[in-house]
Amino acid sequence: MENAAESTLQSQRDDEVQGQEDSVSEVKTEKELEEIELMSYITSDLHIVPEIVSGIHSADREVRLAATVTVRRVMQELMKLARQSLVNSELIEPVVGMLSLDDLELCEEAAWILINFTADLVSESEVNVVVAAGAIPKLIALLPCESTDVMENAVWVLANIAGQSRHVRDVVIQEGGVKPVLDILDTPEKYELKVVTIATHALDSYLNPKWDQKLGYEVTRPMIPVLIRFIKSTADETLESFADVLRCLDHISANTTAAEAIIATGITPRLVEICATGNDKLRPRAIHCLRQFISHSEPSIDAPIQAGFLTALKSCINCEHYRTRLSACRATWKIVKDSLTTAQALFDNDLVAPIFKMISNQEEDTKIRQNAVWLLLNLTKTAKEHNELFLKLVQANCMEAFAWGLTSTHYHTLGGLLEALENVVYTQWSGREEALERFKLSGGGSRLAAIKDGSETRRTHVGRMAVDLLRGHFHEFGRRPRV
Repeated sequence: MENAAESTLQSQRDDEVQGQEDSVSEVKTEKELEEIELMSYITSDLHIVPEIVSGIHSADREVRLAATVTVRRVMQELMKLARQSLVNSELIEPVVGMLSLDDLELCEEAAWILINFTADLVSESEVNVVVAAGAIPKLIALLPCESTDVMENAVWVLANIAGQSRHVRDVVIQEGGVKPVLDILDTPEKYELKVVTIATHALDSYLNPKWDQKLGYEVTRPMIPVLIRFIKSTADETLESFADVLRCLDHISANTTAAEAIIATGITPRLVEICATGNDKLRPRAIHCLRQFISHSEPSIDAPIQAGFLTALKSCINCEHYRTRLSACRATWKIVKDSLTTAQALFDNDLVAPIFKMISNQEEDTKIRQNAVWLLLNLTKTAKEHNELFLKLVQANCMEAFAWGLTSTHYHTLGGLLEALENVVYTQWSGREEALERFKLSGGGSRLAAIKDGSETRRTHVGRMAVDLLRGHFHEFGRRPRV
């Protein structure tokens, strides 16, 4: 009886496994069947089959719509093959011709085709086919319209086109592609969230910093008040569109004139507030935007500091989020810029000592440690002109940071440390000898010798810097031991 029960149980298990396998097989078969169907619409020489091409050109609206839906499905699933097939069959122009408010259903499908045609990995020549067919003015003419899906698709295509290259980005802007996107962002309450979100993506594509020629202030000027209003009026900071708008403002602020115009709007305290919150999706971008302000002129530096930026940076440096900490470190060394006032502000806000700890921490991330070293380097440059700053640096344990920082194997980190150490050593100031003793007691001299003799640094500029420091001030560590 026991064997029979076991046999029955095993049989049930086998049936369950077979049923699961059959189910998976059915799903797989359905997917394969769909792919076979869609492949049947593409010929061996990469053309769309004649009956679909004829349908696209048909005067019968229903036939035309059915053929367009089929092309959209093919384009969605077989993107690379479908792109070339549409070009070879000269279907881009008739698809672009469907971008009209006269038939919103057909228009939505046509725009959907163009979304996928202009998506990732498309070549500039392929995008140029869409542009040459007159797509840009037709897409702009669809904005706004009563169909949310048509609006979303139209803006999406503009974003894809603008994101392909600087040349086509400029064409989109010249033909008027900025205003309809700004109109959406200026009154976001009038539109569904997905339309607002894709509009922020489009603006981000226009401002993409990867292009060698960034947009000038004459183009970005009308964007600034719209972006500022959006940031000030949007309560939900978790929205994807909020992060995109913040990124757009950051891109624009790379231009000095634009940065000054942004500061004049009074948005700086709001950006500082974002830095102080725990939203680590936004904090690095807000920090970078404020850092852009700091990179320009003295008033640009003052605005973030007066708004409490340094206090916010302290919380960012002490947080656990990598990109936030890295962004905060980068911002601190930008702030100093040979200015005693800003250097003093860093000390007053207790920012220097925790950053020196990053240099001393051998487990610290290389990029964060390197940026911390750049702060130390900038502070020592300032101290060469204002010697009283050296005492503050020593009190903040900079000599220990030097000594432990020299355990790094990163070439540029070592170079920055040694240059900063030269500033301390080669400048005459009260307290220098005591500072050098602290460096020696922390093991700095022996680590200089290790850099001098290291296989990776011996014959490099860094190695020669170590030799010079040893000969001039730490000669007892530079002698080779007697054998």
